[in-house]
Amino acid sequence: MEFEVLLTAVETATKRFLDARDEASRAKTDETAALNALNYAQRKLDEKIIQLKKEAPHQSEWFRLRENAAGLRVAS
Repeated sequence: MEFEVLLTAVETATKRFLDARDEASRAKTDETAALNALNYAQRKLDEKIIQLKKEAPHQSEWFRLRENAAGLRVAS
């Protein structure tokens, strides 16, 4: 009788372990997909900001910063 109880306990624990491992694997896959989406969105936002700065009107702060970074002197 004791053997059957122990065997059942091992089977139950094994199933719980395998289920938890599978759930952790799915969570890691979801985490990676979410991080990839975040990185993509941030990259696209960075590209848009760079474009906006390139198109900044003369005498704007972004324009002055860009010109100063290029080593040019822009009158304020």
